[in-house]
Amino acid sequence: MINTIIYKWLYIFIFSTFIPGMVGCTNNRDYLPQDNDTTFTPTQEVVVSTWRCFDGSHLVWKLKPNRTYKTMDETGSILAVPVRLTIFDTLGDTTTQVLSDSGRTTEEFKHIYLWGNVYIKNQEGLIVKSQSLWWDKASRKVGSDDFVEIR
Repeated sequence: MINTIIYKWLYIFIFSTFIPGMVGCTNNRDYLPQDNDTTFTPTQEVVVSTWRCFDGSHLVWKLKPNRTYKTMDETGSILAVPVRLTIFDTLGDTTTQVLSDSGRTTEEFKHIYLWGNVYIKNQEGLIVKSQSLWWDKASRKVGSDDFVEIR
């Protein structure tokens, strides 16, 4: 009788300890992300739009990209493809046309970076061409790491 009870407990112990472990041990493991894996930031995408900036009732600029992407992270980066920007004076007349294949700015428009066939023309006829240009609002400076043609 005692042997039967010991065998039953031994049987229960073996099946409850070793069998689930053998069945549960498979090569299927959860995937851990690696350093070179791409992580995606949530992004808003707007297709064929017109962005306008007003100072009171005065239109300051108008942007007409085919696609606009805005990241939903702390940078609030905005990408426009292509850039077709028109800047206006206080009378509503066009002062500058800005064209490029792509452009990126911060949510507050404090820094703008344009790249790909950048073309700028002001109302006096001054033309600026380059493969890339940047503009910093605080310093009011324009620059580029590429060749710039001014005529």
